[in-house]
Amino acid sequence: AYCFVNLSEKPIGSPTVTYPDVLMAFNRPSLEKFEAEVRPNGLLMYDSTIIDIQPTREDIEVLAVPATQIADDLGNTRMANTVMVGAYIARTGIMTGAAIEQTMPLAIKRSNLIGANKKALAAGIEYALKN
Repeated sequence: AYCFVNLSEKPIGSPTVTYPDVLMAFNRPSLEKFEAEVRPNGLLMYDSTIIDIQPTREDIEVLAVPATQIADDLGNTRMANTVMVGAYIARTGIMTGAAIEQTMPLAIKRSNLIGANKKALAAGIEYALKN
């Protein structure tokens, strides 16, 4: 499965993305399928816990994030995506961790998972800042 996400301060005319600025790959088939689509000078982030190859492009920034391992260490493998979002915002500065934390109660229906998501976000931020 895959999805496209558009972030903009202006209205978005179409949700379709032809050449993304950022790719977050959580498995090898996704990396192999979408690496070529990232714009030159774009950012490719991949879960180095699961993906056993490295991207081959030299015209993009690459950040290997052991998102699944970090999430496992926090006690919940399913938080790997939140770890990756934390790494993304730390690397790009597109928004703050506090801004994302504010939206968590709106996006996460099970309130008992908000604390775990905050920890996963912080762990992703910390990883990206150190690496």
